[in-house]
Amino acid sequence: MNWSTLLRFRRNVEDLIREQIALLEWERSQECAKQDQLRRDMHEVALALERHLRSGVETVFAEQRYRWLDRMGSALEQGVERLHKMDQQLVELRKKLAKAYQARRVIELVIAKKEAAVLRDIAKREQRVMEEVGVRRYRARGRRHLLEPIADQE
Repeated sequence: MNWSTLLRFRRNVEDLIREQIALLEWERSQECAKQDQLRRDMHEVALALERHLRSGVETVFAEQRYRWLDRMGSALEQGVERLHKMDQQLVELRKKLAKAYQARRVIELVIAKKEAAVLRDIAKREQRVMEEVGVRRYRARGRRHLLEPIADQE
């Protein structure tokens, strides 16, 4: 696996975790909306029960309302537990995201270091080539100067 593939993979991992976080936050907001509605319903049932008890409605009707309140209360408790689990998952996912980000940054730094090393090597090679060209020019110029007096003697 080369560095660019590894970097692409790390970015994909980060994106996947971000998507999971967004989805879980959306599910959490849906659960909060359900709980709010359940609380409103419980409040309405409790008010209706209170009104009926004041007016002396039969006990069967009151028992039914109490059962509804009990069911709504247990559903609300389950919703709170689900919200707590979702919050824990969000914390874990955010930790994963931080680790994935750090891993990607390490890879980016390693890639940058390797690129810098390659560029230094290229610069050194270019410098050597330029020095060799300079030396050859100097030698060629020196040979021309040596040949010029011979040409003058003829």
